[in-house]
Amino acid sequence: KKELKHIMNNVASIKDLLRFQDLIIISLYYELPLRLDYASLKIGDANENCIYKNQKKPRGWHIRLQDFKTSKTMGQKIFKLKTTNQRLLNRFIPAVKKYTEHGYLLTNKNGQKMSRQVLSKTLMRITQKYVGKRFSTQLLRILYAMKSRDVIESAKEVSEKLLHSFEQSLQYAKKDSD
Repeated sequence: KKELKHIMNNVASIKDLLRFQDLIIISLYYELPLRLDYASLKIGDANENCIYKNQKKPRGWHIRLQDFKTSKTMGQKIFKLKTTNQRLLNRFIPAVKKYTEHGYLLTNKNGQKMSRQVLSKTLMRITQKYVGKRFSTQLLRILYAMKSRDVIESAKEVSEKLLHSFEQSLQYAKKDSD
């Protein structure tokens, strides 16, 4: 905990930024286990994959994904980040803007935009360091799905009993707007 506070409060160089970035990567994957799309997030509200701060409701940091593996079938997705990541990003994004010029969320060792391949290697290095095992994005996504297994199975069971799709079940179970 002391190390985290020290990292967050003392970003005085690109090296410090990269240490803070390790914390950001772990925290983002814990909340939202995307593939390697974090490497393509531009800072600011752009018409592409981006991370931006909404000043109007819903306030806070959001991730907009327009170009991802299943974007043709799922369309654009917007995710509002939880409070923990909001606070981290409020300190991290200004540091990224101060020490880099590429305009993206993640930075490689040379101060340039981080590629997907480097993000994958970085994630495995961080998990090895803090957890003792190398975790890839695929494994993190599997673990996330396993954590949510009961919810997924009960939704599937309801859909099967009603003899229709999961989407139709959601439509039937729509919350009242009254």
